[in-house]
Amino acid sequence: MTNGGELQLIREQGWRIGFVNLMRREISRRFSMRNWLIQGVIWLVLLNLVLALVLEAEEGGQTITAGVTAFILATSVLAPIGMVVAAHGAIINEKKAGTAAWILSKPASRIAFILSKFITIGLGFVIIVIFLQGLIAYTQLSVFGGGLIPAFPFLGALILMAINVIFYLSFTLFLGTIFEARIPVLGIPIGLIIGQVFLLAFLGNVSEWLPNLFPGSLSDMAIQTALESSTSAPWILPVFVTLSLTALFVYLAIVRFRSQEF
Repeated sequence: MTNGGELQLIREQGWRIGFVNLMRREISRRFSMRNWLIQGVIWLVLLNLVLALVLEAEEGGQTITAGVTAFILATSVLAPIGMVVAAHGAIINEKKAGTAAWILSKPASRIAFILSKFITIGLGFVIIVIFLQGLIAYTQLSVFGGGLIPAFPFLGALILMAINVIFYLSFTLFLGTIFEARIPVLGIPIGLIIGQVFLLAFLGNVSEWLPNLFPGSLSDMAIQTALESSTSAPWILPVFVTLSLTALFVYLAIVRFRSQEF
């Protein structure tokens, strides 16, 4: 099964039935050069233009610290929102258009349907928004700093931000299997992204470790990692919690999707 209607021999068994064909379909839809250029320019303006303005405004020895902090904070808010916008119609559009029913009438499992979207949307977004923009930001910071800033700590910060946006992808896909309308699939994750800013501040006043139970705490971890700041915060806890929640929402999306009739 392909977009062009050609028949492909299915060799997979079990949940993998149709996985390769579905991956081809998603890649052809999401990995076009035109799409990558448009997305790259948009995120360049949203993230690295902000960084450039901060670097121009700052003076003295705090320029790199302010730039790193501004870039990570902007990415930690805007990238998850962008992920929600990019993924909110992935399930709903297929169901409304009838393509989900058509695809699943072929040799294709529902698990493969969900996983193909999770992998392709997540991979494309992380490459364009996190690592490509991170590379540009690293170059800007190094130029303004007069020399290369530590690469591995900055890479660690990018990985933490990637984990954060992948969580919101899994959550959005799960909501797409529950609701038939776009508003809750968009509104609930965006509300969570914004609400965590205030929630983490409140929880931090209650206990130092409570904020580490939420994905939003990864932004602070990313800043500390990039700046090589000494911290007693257990960074492994928010990473473990976020990855566990991501796996849980992918599993729940599969369970919910398998129970639906088309």
